[in-house]
Amino acid sequence: MADNHMGSPRWEIALGLLALASGGMALAFPEAREIGVALCLLSGITTCALYRHSLCRLPYFILRHRVHLPKTHFNIPPDTSLAVITVLLGFGIPLCFLVATFLPTWRDEKLPGFSFVTAISIQDAMKYSDKYVFHFSEREGANVSFYLSASDVFHFSIKDIRGETKNIDIPSGQDGIPLFRWISLLLEAGTASNYSVMRVSVNGRVVKEERFPFHLELGSRKWEFGSIGALPDGSSAASFMVTEFGIPSSTLDHQEAQKLDANIRDRNNIR
Repeated sequence: MADNHMGSPRWEIALGLLALASGGMALAFPEAREIGVALCLLSGITTCALYRHSLCRLPYFILRHRVHLPKTHFNIPPDTSLAVITVLLGFGIPLCFLVATFLPTWRDEKLPGFSFVTAISIQDAMKYSDKYVFHFSEREGANVSFYLSASDVFHFSIKDIRGETKNIDIPSGQDGIPLFRWISLLLEAGTASNYSVMRVSVNGRVVKEERFPFHLELGSRKWEFGSIGALPDGSSAASFMVTEFGIPSSTLDHQEAQKLDANIRDRNNIR
C-alpha cells in the first residue's frame, strides 16, 4: 500500500516515531518495558509489511549501482530510507533489551547495606504527623527509616556515619505503596565503592529506584538498635499489621528478590 506513495513519506515517519517513543518508554519505565518492546516490534513488523516491495528491491538497487556505476553516487528514495531506519529501530531496540537481560547489571549485584522485607498491611493513622513503620541504627551512627508523612507520601531514608543523608519518596496508592491491603514489601539500600542504590519493590515490582554516584559509609551494618511501629522514644506511631519481616545487611540480587517475594506472597495469600 505504502509502496504506491513514493515521495510522500508519512507512514514510515509515524512508525519511526512510535519506535523511538516506545524505546524511550521501555528505558524510562522498567515496569512498562514489555509494552514498550512490543510496540517497537509492532512498528518494525508493520513497516516491513507496508514497504515490503521497496525493502525487497533495495539490495538489487544497491548492487546494480555498485556493479555498473561504481564511481557514481546514487540516491535511495526517501520513503525507502526512512522505512529502513524504522525497521532498524523497530527490531534493533528490542534486540538491545534482549541482550541486556543476559548481561549482569548493578541490579543483579548484592551490595552491602540494608534490606527490609515483610508482608504488611499499612493503615492510615489519620493524624497530621509522620508515621514511622521502622527506624533502625547501628553502633557507629548510621541509621535507616521508613515512614508515611502527613501528606500520605512514603519516605525511605538512610544516613551514613558521616551524616550524609539520602532518601527516596514513594506515593501511596496503586502507583506506589497501597494502603489498607496486604502486600509483599521490599526496601533496599546498598553501596559500592563509587555508587549507592535505593530501591522499593511492592509484590515483586520495583515502584521506585534511584542510583547515586557516590559511596555511603554505613559502618558495621548491624542494624541492632531501633524500633518498629514508631520512633525509639515511642512518638510518631504508625498503624499497620505485619505477619513476618527480615532485615538482611545487604541488598538482594534480582533472582533472590523475585524468589523471596513469591514465597512471602504464597505464605500470606497475597495476590
